[in-house]
Amino acid sequence: MKSLLPLLIAVLVLLLLANLITGPLGGGDWRLVTELRLPRALAAILVGAALAVAGNLMQVSTGNPMASPSLLGLNAGAFLAVVCVGAAWPGIGPFWLAMSALLGAALASALIYATAGMAEGALTPTRLVLAGTAISLLLGALASMVTLYFNLSHDLISWLAGSLQGLFWSDLLVPAVLVMAGLVGAFALASRLDLLALGDHAATGLGLDVQVTRLWCNLAVVLLAGAAVALAGPVGFVGLVVPHMARQLVGDRQGSKLPVVMLLGANLLLLADLIGRNLAAPAEVPVGILTALVGVPVFLWQLRGGRL
Repeated sequence: MKSLLPLLIAVLVLLLLANLITGPLGGGDWRLVTELRLPRALAAILVGAALAVAGNLMQVSTGNPMASPSLLGLNAGAFLAVVCVGAAWPGIGPFWLAMSALLGAALASALIYATAGMAEGALTPTRLVLAGTAISLLLGALASMVTLYFNLSHDLISWLAGSLQGLFWSDLLVPAVLVMAGLVGAFALASRLDLLALGDHAATGLGLDVQVTRLWCNLAVVLLAGAAVALAGPVGFVGLVVPHMARQLVGDRQGSKLPVVMLLGANLLLLADLIGRNLAAPAEVPVGILTALVGVPVFLWQLRGGRL
């Protein structure tokens, strides 16, 4: 653990520098670096860290190793809200887009838990996944309908796949504050998450208020997932795969695991954006496509090895 964190930070710095200096500079115009590439690289760090930590929180709080913001519908809810607000108020500022993404993620979370709780008996991880999958498909279909009806497909086509293209400093301000708040909340919950991972009965016996802890976890997840969608659109697989990678490196103790999850997620998005910008230059491959190309094989490998 002590040697892993400096290594991940060093990789993060190297990837950040690579993102800043690769590609043409337009005759030495460093404004391209400071006004376009730097905010984009910082957005990749924020999105990767946010989605990875959100996925880790969801997996621990629900007791479900398959949980992630994309799988349980939070990304779809945030995306639907952003599309609706964008259709109703074209040209709306980044602050209100971020707020609408938060609201959409929160409503999707509430809808999923309400749907999963409709049946008799305890709320099981399997029931939560089924409800999340159904609600995610529904919200995704509604978002597609709004996009087609208001002819937004041309404006949103790259963002639909998860893209960091065209971000400026003004786009980062509000999501950055939300991500920082969500990360602070996640780290503050680390000791409670260790107890929660023991199971509800054991955690309650040790004095933990399980319902309140889950409520705070959900709030942190909404902040993180909503901010990530507001910046980059619905990027998948980061929140699902990265927590399992971190567990194999440092174990399940949250105080050690959360920093690794955060840095792995940030590095993954930075690497995906670096490859996406340069793989087919001057065209770009959205980061959401690259994370899916990497995430699916990793997920299948972990599933085959019995790690999930």
